Amino acid sequence: MAGQGRHSEYTPEMGDRICGIVATHTLGLKVLCKIYPDLPDDSTIYEWRLKHDDFSRNYVKAKQLQAELMAEEIIYISDDCSQDIRYDKDGNEHCNTEFVARSRLRVDSRKWIASKLAPKIYGDKQIIENVTTENDALKAELAELRAKLAEKNQSEY
Repeated sequence: MAGQGRHSEYTPEMGDRICGIVATHTLGLKVLCKIYPDLPDDSTIYEWRLKHDDFSRNYVKAKQLQAELMAEEIIYISDDCSQDIRYDKDGNEHCNTEFVARSRLRVDSRKWIASKLAPKIYGDKQIIENVTTENDALKAELAELRAKLAEKNQSEY
């Protein structure tokens, strides 16, 4: 969208601005580019990430900070019960299942995104530790079997 007044040439200042905005919002890049008309089109930003190593590194840091914001938002969303109850025309209370389900979706979405943006902090460490432990056990067993096989082969010659 360079023809519509958006930046198309990379500058370190614009790169810093983009990273600052990404790091302080939980919205995706496409939405941020719509909110901030001085930013280039999201496809231009992706191209810049490929062409400019410093910008790419800073962008990764910004996304990790964004993951922290999302994790904090999870607490806010989970604690917000302001719309959990709705009242019908007769004044009877009912659970607002639509709001509760949407809140669950918002929390789950943020958990998933945070786990991908910052897996060491928000990822499922238990699975990684179990796989590593299983690999170590398998390696030890394989080494033992190789040693026995080598010993057997030596005695046959």
